[in-house]
Amino acid sequence: MSARAVTITLNPAIDQTVRLAHLRPGNVHRARSSRDDAGGKGINVAACLADWGVPTTALGVLGDGNDGVFSALFAERGIADACLRVAGRTRTNIKLVEEASGETTDVLLFLMRRKIGNDRSAILSDGKKRRILQSAAENA
Repeated sequence: MSARAVTITLNPAIDQTVRLAHLRPGNVHRARSSRDDAGGKGINVAACLADWGVPTTALGVLGDGNDGVFSALFAERGIADACLRVAGRTRTNIKLVEEASGETTDVLLFLMRRKIGNDRSAILSDGKKRRILQSAAENA
């Protein structure tokens, strides 16, 4: 039996890369292209391990409103998907690539949160946290 690697990503993100000829603050730009990639340190490690032939399971928390990019990556690379889905959307970070200079500007968006009345709290209940830890123990 070969060892299985398990990665945990509690702060995943979709990296949206937008390529522009030139980036001029205060102006309207027409994108040359745009692509979405599943990201987050644990997700990236899982993808690398899978590329190297290491059986890998990815654990984490994904918003069910835009998890398709993660599901596609897991299927493409043969990564076992043990991520918990919660109501909402996984955050998206934007990378603006100026082709003329090769420089990249990153815009980091907020963590996935829910608003309850005037309270902004993390979306993970104690029960969901326990489910993640239980899944990690089962996959270790």
